[in-house]
Amino acid sequence: MKQLLLLSFSMLSAAMISAQNGNDAASAKEQRFSTGIHVGTQGFGVHVGYQLHHRWLAGLATSYAPYGYTATRTLGKNAYDIKMKEQLGNVQALIGWKPFAGENAGRFLHKLYINGGVAVFYKQEANATATPKNDYQYGDIIIKKEDLGKVNAAVQWKKVAPYAGLALRGLSLGGNVVFNADLGTYYLSKPEVHITADNLLSENTSQEAAVQKNLDNYRWLPVLQVGVAYKF
Repeated sequence: MKQLLLLSFSMLSAAMISAQNGNDAASAKEQRFSTGIHVGTQGFGVHVGYQLHHRWLAGLATSYAPYGYTATRTLGKNAYDIKMKEQLGNVQALIGWKPFAGENAGRFLHKLYINGGVAVFYKQEANATATPKNDYQYGDIIIKKEDLGKVNAAVQWKKVAPYAGLALRGLSLGGNVVFNADLGTYYLSKPEVHITADNLLSENTSQEAAVQKNLDNYRWLPVLQVGVAYKF
């Protein structure tokens, strides 16, 4: 956590120095704080922002998303109950730059930012457990499903990931309340796959390398979220 705070404050400090060195530094009126909530593919979370300059915006956010479902899948001739569980939680530092700042940019283009930053995932897990749904029959031999065992696959990524995207910031909803929207993606590290199994299904651990190879290119994590904030 100490490293995360140092990283976040370093990014914000660099942006503030860059903005203050510009020829058109922001006025006191333009340097405004905001705080709000958001929801989307990252789950739910809270965020704070600071208008460094009329074209530069810095922000910090944290999000948490618990996902999970149960389904039945047929693999070969056998049916399996599969339980999926995924948890994503991160703290993110962002710098936004407004490409359209002129008076003729229009309502939406005037609020459009190009965002870049980094996120540290304090929670990033994906697990799937498969258990046979029925007994297995091999000729005259019937093997109880409890004796077949189960297979578990766990996927993990490195904790730090860069982010890039577009954002609408500060669309007025009345008074000091504004609407925000984000569309972007994280670029994750190559995932690490670990497969464990027991009983008669223990041989499935040999598939770990194949699953790892199939997931090597799944490194983009899209982000789509909306939220509201209060400016002060």
